[in-house]
Amino acid sequence: MKAPKPLNELMLSKSGKNKLHFYQQQSESLNKVRSLITDIIGDNISQNITVSNYKNSSLHLETHSAPIANRLKQLNSQLLSHLRKNFDYGLVAISVKVNPKSTRVVTPVSNKNVEEKVQKEIPESAREMLLKIAEKADCELKQKLQKLAQSTSGKN
Repeated sequence: MKAPKPLNELMLSKSGKNKLHFYQQQSESLNKVRSLITDIIGDNISQNITVSNYKNSSLHLETHSAPIANRLKQLNSQLLSHLRKNFDYGLVAISVKVNPKSTRVVTPVSNKNVEEKVQKEIPESAREMLLKIAEKADCELKQKLQKLAQSTSGKN
């Protein structure tokens, strides 16, 4: 049985079988492209962009927002010339794709905020209004309105 190779040896190995080295190089080149794009469009917009791939002399970018995609398309010629000069003179095209899940950062909601929202009550006048509307509503809507009025009163 062969002993496992150390990670340093795998990273430095440049054999054709070593996919880890390939992925490391690909990641470094995509990071370089991202920093070059930031030079042109600024930090504010570039934080909403993901450099998804660079293949066949074509750069693929993703963003979660259509306005940002439009801005990138407006700056396409500037980006192309800057990237050709500083990254790869063979770059032919930049494609921009809108993907709502690409760069959106989801910040977890703390339990404290959720508890505060749950504990809020509606005014008594609104509760009474819900009950009055429920009296004249059909059966299913009546039950839902009564349940809503009871749940907001803290009676559950």
